[in-house]
Amino acid sequence: MKKTIGLLLFSLMPWGLGVSLGAAPVQAGETCNYINNNLFMAQAHQNRDQVWVSQGWWVISPGQCVVYADTVSTFFKYNEDHPVGRQPLPNVSTIALCVVNDRFTVYQANDAKVCENQDGQMVTFVGIGSNREVLQANYDVPTPAPGMTPDTPSRGQFPLQGNFPY
Repeated sequence: MKKTIGLLLFSLMPWGLGVSLGAAPVQAGETCNYINNNLFMAQAHQNRDQVWVSQGWWVISPGQCVVYADTVSTFFKYNEDHPVGRQPLPNVSTIALCVVNDRFTVYQANDAKVCENQDGQMVTFVGIGSNREVLQANYDVPTPAPGMTPDTPSRGQFPLQGNFPY
């Protein structure tokens, strides 16, 4: 009986060590599109070798929120020439990284020479950590419809910003 209990405890030991020595819990940042227009998102992170990798583009529809790891930096645009203005948040980081107009993945995205070779451009990515960010038009927001709060995304709440060929 003692051997059985000893073997059981010994077999559970790696599991107990894994729980106590496991990785830190994952946290997430969230960005919500409260603009009545599709937004295009590029994201970037440092891989295991500490190389910056940027990728794009994802379409974020009006009223949609996107959740990503707190170690990711993002860049949003309406179209090729119009990045989205972002409000300051506490504890954010910024870094110049490469984007390309078509779907892309750029390794060494913080290197302007590499970016030039990819026919890309360097833009400012923002890392919001585990904050929540709301992207909205740069003018006064209309009073929400009955039953809605200012935090509730609503299609048609903002005037159109333009139609873009994406």
